[in-house]
Amino acid sequence: MDVLTLVLAGLSVAGAVFFFGGVTQPEFGFSLAGLGLAAALYWLVTPKYKRAPADRWLAGGAGALVLWTAIQVKWVSVAPLRTVEYVFTNAAIGTALLLARELGWRFRRQIWVAVVPLLAIAALEGGLGLFQFLAMRAGAGPADSATGTYPNRNHFAGLLEMVLPLALAGGAAFWRGPVKRWWGAAAMLALSGLLIIGTVISLSRMGFLAALGGLFVLGVLLLGGKGRLAAAALVGIVLAVAFVVLPTDEWIARFAAIARTEDISADSRAQIWRDTLPMIRRYWWSGVGMGAYQSAFYQYKNVAPMSTVDYAHNDYLQYLAELGVLGFAAALAVIARCFYWMARGLERSLLVAGAWGAAVAMAIHSLVDFNLYIPANALVLAWIVGTATAPAMTEERRATSE
Repeated sequence: MDVLTLVLAGLSVAGAVFFFGGVTQPEFGFSLAGLGLAAALYWLVTPKYKRAPADRWLAGGAGALVLWTAIQVKWVSVAPLRTVEYVFTNAAIGTALLLARELGWRFRRQIWVAVVPLLAIAALEGGLGLFQFLAMRAGAGPADSATGTYPNRNHFAGLLEMVLPLALAGGAAFWRGPVKRWWGAAAMLALSGLLIIGTVISLSRMGFLAALGGLFVLGVLLLGGKGRLAAAALVGIVLAVAFVVLPTDEWIARFAAIARTEDISADSRAQIWRDTLPMIRRYWWSGVGMGAYQSAFYQYKNVAPMSTVDYAHNDYLQYLAELGVLGFAAALAVIARCFYWMARGLERSLLVAGAWGAAVAMAIHSLVDFNLYIPANALVLAWIVGTATAPAMTEERRATSE
């Protein structure tokens, strides 16, 4: 049943990734149904004593966020139909988080098995991105950068930047294990190289910087200990060299044009953020409703009068504007609880170090983009973080039983 659950959940997330990042509702519905089926089979068939230790804070926070989104549909949202979609999206993300936690627990002696689907998905996306780039160089591709199956280069880079620290941590786990498995370490190193290349050829500036940020955190955690300051300096130097050496000419040209960030200028983004603040103050406790940002923003919008602004290009501001203080607090409770388990499990599994790198990379990228509003990327992050909560729970269960 564990393997069946893993396969079903993996196919569901893969479907979201490969069908435009899950942004089209009919296709994402199949992913949602698959995750629901995987979760139902697992919780119905797996005896309670074989499941992960109960965590009421984590499950309660995830449930509260879904419940609050549902309440918004009736009494809060300025665009109820859009909010209905996010009731199901948030339910899918919460299910992925809790199911990954269970899989991490069930595969705790071989915990890397629990993230094999994510590694495979990222490998396919990275390979497709490389193919697109080579086709572009040969004059056979219509795009100007690699995007994989995503409509947007930033969200393609967002997927790769999350899985990259996980792949490198996996290589370290193969190499540092009781029995060194050089073949596994080599495979993870090759995958990491593919993901780095994919991030660079996406021409996503913030994607590349976020990837470096995630690798910095991973490097410090892997090389840390008593010499953590020296490790941070060493990793910083290596990444500074990578920043100079890795980018292509196209990427450098895009980075030189710092006034432009993708299809919207940096000045426009700053203005969007400023225009969002009055909306947050107006709906500070209730929010405007998940998914209702575009509809509510019109009366506060001073930027780009001839263009539609459907996202704040900052996940933190948009979640606060849409969820309000109540919903945002529920989301923070889930995040804080996950980070609590990840901090406790850091010394017990290298997978947790990779998860920290993934979380930091996405946290950086979310400052100027809306990666967490792309269902596929939100599902992948939830899976990584959920799995990384398992090692500490394993140790706690052992201590309790003793």
